[in-house]
Amino acid sequence: MLKCSTSGTVLAESSRPPISRLNFARGKGSISDKGRWEDRAHQFREHAGRQTGVWPEPLGQLMKDGALEPANGVYCGATGTKMETPVATTLQFRMPQLISRDFVRLWEPQYDTGKYPADFYLCHSANARNAGTPELLKNDLLALLHWKDGKALSFAFGETHAKPNTLDPILTLTGSALADLWRSFADLVQADESGFTACTERLRDRFSQMWNSVVIPAFLLHVARPDRLPMIDQHTVRAFLALTRGEVNGEPKITWDLWRNYVTFF
Repeated sequence: MLKCSTSGTVLAESSRPPISRLNFARGKGSISDKGRWEDRAHQFREHAGRQTGVWPEPLGQLMKDGALEPANGVYCGATGTKMETPVATTLQFRMPQLISRDFVRLWEPQYDTGKYPADFYLCHSANARNAGTPELLKNDLLALLHWKDGKALSFAFGETHAKPNTLDPILTLTGSALADLWRSFADLVQADESGFTACTERLRDRFSQMWNSVVIPAFLLHVARPDRLPMIDQHTVRAFLALTRGEVNGEPKITWDLWRNYVTFF
């Protein structure tokens, strides 16, 4: 019988049967062999199981047996079934327990450093956080949006090479509107623990009025506070849902409610 503390630390475990694709997909009911993302998600989940000794088992039975107890702000990577409980009230196996250094090294070569150069991102992110004027912030955010769109190598000040719907909300910002954004961005950069949530929500509200999606605004929030607000996209959400709900979803819908749970998870 698996035993774990309310912090998600594995104390002892019995042997588990090898994870099956059927068990892994139990939350969705079926799985296709054709999609490459399904294989990757399964590999990700299987590796987490090997690392923690935790294999798919119905959440209700685990809780009935006393192996898991709900705790606020924690998630559960221990079950292959879809959790009906809100993610923020279930158990977590912390990220270092779910993903080893070897696993990261395995996938690291898949990252395209030519298309997404790290030095470009780090330089303009630091500049944005230290922007002394609204115009300087605007220039660095435009550079970063080119990076996010995979067009960093084409970027030049005064030119636009990324998708219009990505750039235009910042590109067309001028005057008092740009100054207000600069102040809100700086407030979040400098926010201490007591003001962090309010500053995040204020800037999030502003960005959500400028874009109709979550990914780009969340990216710019990440630029302001990379220590607290991770990037999000369909690929990271697939992994998030697999780890926390045992759910395989090829086209996850990214909402702000999901983003909040995702931020807490990290």
